[in-house]
Amino acid sequence: MPSAGAPRRHPHWASNPATISTITSTASGKAFLSMLGVFAEFETNLRRERQLEGIAKAKAAGVYRGRPASIDVGQVRQLKSDGQGASEIAKRLGIGRASVYRLLAAV
Repeated sequence: MPSAGAPRRHPHWASNPATISTITSTASGKAFLSMLGVFAEFETNLRRERQLEGIAKAKAAGVYRGRPASIDVGQVRQLKSDGQGASEIAKRLGIGRASVYRLLAAV
């Protein structure tokens, strides 16, 4: 038994990399890890489906509208028509240059 001042080792098998290589050295170990991956992917897909169902339900109820636009597209277009470049527009409006390019490309 370790003394009170000694650090405790985590008993989890994944805390030792040699254990993982031992597990994957056999066919049953490889199958086990593959099955863990399959179940993890399955759970991720179920979670995503539930999320999309919830979003569709909220949209139907008029609750889900997304984030309101924080950039005035008209102001970006006006500054561009005044001859200013994307970098100057971004500095004046306090937004990223990529946002200016994205808005101008949508025209």
